[in-house]
Order: sequence, then structure tokens, then C-alpha cells
Amino acid sequence: MLTKEEAQKIIKKALNLSPARATGVSIKSSTDFRTDFKGRSQVEQHRNEEMQIAIRVLHDDKMGYAVIDNTSSDAIIACCESALRRARRESHAHNIMPLSGRQSYYAVNGCFPVAADLLLQTHKEQAHHTLEYAADKGVAVSGRISSEKKSITIGNSQGLFGHQQLTNHVLSMDTRHQGYKNFSVACARDIKRIKGGKHVENAVDAAFRGTDTASCTSGKYALILEPLAVWQLLSLLVYGGKKGYSQLSGEAFHQKSGFIADARGKQIFSPNFTLSDDVYHPLHQGLPFDAEGMPRLPVLLIENGTPKNLVHSRASALGLCEEPTGHAASWGNLNASIPSHLVMRGGESSLQKMVAGTRQGIYISLFSHAEMSDPASLLITAKAEDRCCHIADGKMAGRISSVRLHKSLSGLLGAIIEAGQAYRVTKSIEDDSMVVPPILISEQDVEIDNP
Repeated sequence: MLTKEEAQKIIKKALNLSPARATGVSIKSSTDFRTDFKGRSQVEQHRNEEMQIAIRVLHDDKMGYAVIDNTSSDAIIACCESALRRARRESHAHNIMPLSGRQSYYAVNGCFPVAADLLLQTHKEQAHHTLEYAADKGVAVSGRISSEKKSITIGNSQGLFGHQQLTNHVLSMDTRHQGYKNFSVACARDIKRIKGGKHVENAVDAAFRGTDTASCTSGKYALILEPLAVWQLLSLLVYGGKKGYSQLSGEAFHQKSGFIADARGKQIFSPNFTLSDDVYHPLHQGLPFDAEGMPRLPVLLIENGTPKNLVHSRASALGLCEEPTGHAASWGNLNASIPSHLVMRGGESSLQKMVAGTRQGIYISLFSHAEMSDPASLLITAKAEDRCCHIADGKMAGRISSVRLHKSLSGLLGAIIEAGQAYRVTKSIEDDSMVVPPILISEQDVEIDNP
């Protein structure tokens, strides 16, 4: 993780060595720490450091970029020349915008640095505590503690400069007891937030939900989804199952791709569903600028069930005569814009209250498989195996082997009755996190397989 001064020095060096008239530089420096644990005492630790320098040049309104992993003058010169050759080989310009000028950024509180030795020791202590607690309860557990310390820096020949340091920690666990499986994750910017026993105890104790096997058949059931399952549904809604793409972007709207072209301004979801993208939310952490160096702005995407606003790069905003929001995805495709700090509005309920108030329902902690079948109609297929329970008369009534949903997200998210308190979740440290609540969905047709 580079300091601001170290990053400035590298960018200044690259700009001085570049033969192009317009040059941009992006630097990612990261140190990753990983601790894997399983069994009764097996703990393995790993550490990895990486640096990536991307150089982008504009030549005759065409762009080229190249990437290196060291800061020597020879490597930087070779990278600049490679980017310039690529720009010259481009047959025509692809809506290339001029480099951004100087910008001002709001502060984000995303860094809680810890010395490497202390961080690894904290990992080890947490892993041993988890294994010992699970063994005492008779629950099989395996998991991973991941920590990332990184800095992202962007600068260009027009005077733009942005630098942000970030820390992120994720504790993920698989638990199993008498055939019932559960997966749980805790994530935080500060390692102290996931250190200790509360999350471990909740995750291990959850394995006892499925001690008995439920005797239920396919039919109509209310659905109670833990935040991680909600995270999966929102990933399908927002990203449509495609990497580097969003259905709630100016690019998607302009291309009439997915559902947004026909749905903007119409209430197609529950009035209990409000979704925004907000890197400045107190639970989030991220960059205050995008790939172009534009300031990242909060965007209200869906309000009370109605799709309202879109995220934009400068190019997509220009095409729709709207304002850029600071969501350009990457130098590989600056037309694309992606929301990556999603926040779903929570409510005053809780998982316990939802279960207690449900006569016949299905409780799902995680989908083992979820995919978008048709982006235009938002039709999805989702399956939960061994991570779901039957709810009868307000109580957990045993595990279900397999639950399958083949529904439109407009139907599922249009039937939200209640939501609990929202908190930040992610499936792994490589995935974007979201601030989402648990939700209760009114009765839906559910296929159940209980051999």
C-alpha cells in the first residue's frame, strides 16, 4: 500500500517519461493476507503483495493503454510506447473523451491500517477460537479470514490527481451439522469489527436450525432471506449476470438492454424496496473517484419500487444529456458505468420477528446457484441446497434438501413485506460488498425436493 507521496512520485515520473501529449496513469498497490482453517486445529497463512501500473495515452482521438508491474524507468518507457502503438493501431475513435482535468473529492473513511505481524497474529487467534468453539459444539467448520490493504491512485497530464488507501477484512465460514449446511460472512474496514466471538457463535449456532428433516412439499410459501441471499438477488438485478456491466447504467438505457429501458419511471417493485449507490455510506468503503478520475456521487437508483436514476460515465451521460455520476468502470471500457457501493434501505423488523410471524415459509441463508435467465423480464433461476429450512407456525421446523425458484425479480422484489436492519455483506473479499437487510417476501410458488 503506497503513501500519497510515494504514488505522486511514480505518477510524476511516468508523465515525464511518456512521449504522448495526453497521458493518464493508474496505480494499484496491495498486500493480501489470508488464513485458512479447518478441522480441529489446522491453520495455514499466506501473504501476497502486488503492484500494477496502467498507462493510458490519447493519440489523434484514439486511446491505447498498457500495464506493468514495476516502477523502473525502462519499464515505464516501454509501457508508454506500447500504449501509444495500440492507440495508433486503432482503426477509429470509440467515443473517446479528453482526459479529465483537476477535480475535488469528498473524503471517505476507508482505511484502518494494522501492522502486518499483528494482523496475521489476529488472524491466527480468530481461527483457533473459531475451531475450538465449533468443536465444543460438535459442529464441523472450515473457513477463511482475508485481509486486504491497498492504495489506488490516478493522475494525468491535465493535472488530475486522486489517491485513496483502503483496508478490508472478511471472515467466511462453512458450518455443517447432521446434514444441514450454513455459510456465513462478516466483513469490515476495521479488523476489530470481526475479531471476537459474536459472529462465530451465531454462525455455529445456526447449524442447529436443521437438526431435523422437514416434511414439506412444493407449494406456496413466504420467503425469509438472510442478507447474503439478498446480496445474490441484487447482484442479478443490478449486474444482470455479466461482468463489467450494469442494468442500471446509462449505457444499458441507451442500448435498450435489459429491463431498464421500459421500466424507468414506473413502479415495478415493492414500495418497500429502495436502492442507492453510495460510497459515502458509513458502513461502506471505496474510492471517491472513478476510472476517469471523476468524483463519485451518490445515486438514488430505485425509490419505493420505482427505477429513477442511472449511473454514468462521462460518455454515457453525454449520450443521454445527463450529468456524469463518477461511475466509469475501467480504462478497458470507459463508456461502461457500474454501481459498486449498493445500499438497500432497511426496516425495523428482524429475522427473529419475521420467523415468529410466519405461518408457512422457507428460510434461506444462501443460494447455491443463481443466474439470470432473461434480463428483459428479470426472470431468474435460483436454487438453495442444504442451506434452507421450513418455517411452520412461527418456528424453524427442520431442514429442506433443496429449494428452487424460477421467478421474475420484479415479482420477488415486488413482494417484499418487511425488512430488517441493513448491514454490509459480501460473499468474498474479491466481490463488491453491499449494505443490505434481511427481507420477508409474501407467498411464492416454490419447488421443494426432500428425498
